[in-house]
Amino acid sequence: MARQLPPLPDPKVPMFGPDGTMSPTWRVFWQGLLLYVSCVDLQQSPSYPNDAAAAAGGVRIGEEYRNNNVRQVRIV
Repeated sequence: MARQLPPLPDPKVPMFGPDGTMSPTWRVFWQGLLLYVSCVDLQQSPSYPNDAAAAAGGVRIGEEYRNNNVRQVRIV
């Protein structure tokens, strides 16, 4: 089953409440969007065993890459 973008909330629903916290509707939307973007990118990316291999493959410092089924962030 292909992952789908989450539906955009009704624009009449305020993003933030009077106390400054994000509304549950918008929180679910943003969490779903972040999950969609990160999963699609990582599922289609090559796997690297370590930061050095990821760097050689073009992954920049601070970007995510896969090490088989483990999500990693390049730090060196």
